Amino acid sequence: MNQEVIISNGDLSKKPLVAHQSYFRKCYGYDHGEDDKFIINEDEVVNVRKVFKWYLGDKSILGIMKQLDNHGIKSFTGKYK
Repeated sequence: MNQEVIISNGDLSKKPLVAHQSYFRKCYGYDHGEDDKFIINEDEVVNVRKVFKWYLGDKSILGIMKQLDNHGIKSFTGKYK
């Protein structure tokens, strides 16, 4: 079943956004707070910053994956890679 939700930004002059159900999935570095608003997860945000630092340092996606593995950082599902 494909669920969609209308999201209003409060500006009635603009067309409302339609969010797919994936909008409500876990996003690494964030938790869902009240009213499904994103809240920064202080434990995970450290790793998110590392990923961006490596990316801006010209690391490839594979290189970033290797760095995460070398640092023992698991995905939000608890897996390596």
